[in-house]
Amino acid sequence: MAVSNISGKFTKYLLFILSLFGFILSMYAFHVGTVKQKNDSYNPWCDFSRTMSCSQIFTSRYGKGFGLVDRILSKDSIFNQPSSVFAMAFYMMQIFMTITKSDDAIAMQSLVSLLANFGSIYFFYVLYSLQNFCLICISLYIINALILVCVLLRLITLHKQTLKKTH
Repeated sequence: MAVSNISGKFTKYLLFILSLFGFILSMYAFHVGTVKQKNDSYNPWCDFSRTMSCSQIFTSRYGKGFGLVDRILSKDSIFNQPSSVFAMAFYMMQIFMTITKSDDAIAMQSLVSLLANFGSIYFFYVLYSLQNFCLICISLYIINALILVCVLLRLITLHKQTLKKTH
């Protein structure tokens, strides 16, 4: 019991740190996209070359509403926000669900993390199709994958604890 309790706490701390780091990177992505749209001469630290540029991604049509909202709803839809806004909301949800002691929160966290990883796969394809390498984007995809692993470990631990209580 003591070992699983320690690993459970470590997983929660790791989830918190990963989510916080993801939130900070998403805030930076929002900053880059917003400033670059207003000032084309702005050169963020994540722009290394023409094919290795985060600002190109954040200001592309995929940088807003996942590149889908404008086509499904409209360009003026309230949901057509910078994709980084949705990412910040995701990481804040992860933080809140990590510190919540509810079993339902862990289940919801698993579902949301899985959806975020499908989003990462979609955006990885976008990077590939735009022939660009975005360091911030790739970092967020890795964070999302690590969050999913941690959340699944929490879910497995919860399942084991539930089985012990019933037996």
